[in-house]
Amino acid sequence: MSKEPSSRVARSRDSLYLALANIISEDDYNLSVQTTDLCARANKGRATFFRQYRQVGDIFKLKDEELMANFNKLDFTGLTKKVVWRRILLFIAQNREIFTFKFRYDRDKVFRKMILSVREEIAPDLVCYEPELADKLFEMLYFEVRGIVKIWVRKGAKTESINRVARYLNHAANNVSKNWGAVFADQ
Repeated sequence: MSKEPSSRVARSRDSLYLALANIISEDDYNLSVQTTDLCARANKGRATFFRQYRQVGDIFKLKDEELMANFNKLDFTGLTKKVVWRRILLFIAQNREIFTFKFRYDRDKVFRKMILSVREEIAPDLVCYEPELADKLFEMLYFEVRGIVKIWVRKGAKTESINRVARYLNHAANNVSKNWGAVFADQ
């Protein structure tokens, strides 16, 4: 059973993650980052790094696990689709720097897991289709949603635009379920 990291450890992890993201961004997505360079950029000692990680790549893995754990703490039961979308967008806005990096470099496995985990809440109409068709429709929905959210994040993931973006996402979900479902079902 793992316990929550202290706030000091969490801040260290965040600064190491953001330093790594910045180094990679500046070096045209070169993933061969030296621990010494990373620690210097994050203003952390090597001992701090090695207490938490074995290698630089572990930073991404741990951050992804942390994001999913925090997302899974959100309760979506009994909410309308628009409210579910708003909560997803608020979560992304609260973690804007991380998602900016993830979308910029197509490291969005966490986003995919998030959307998959709320599949029944955002696209309840998909259950009326055969499982194979429902999966195909979900893939279409995922890529449409990903495109919308990626643009929103690139533009700063502003909280004042959450309601508008949630409407777009809800419309996309409805469009895929109803219109595309009918097209594929006829084939």
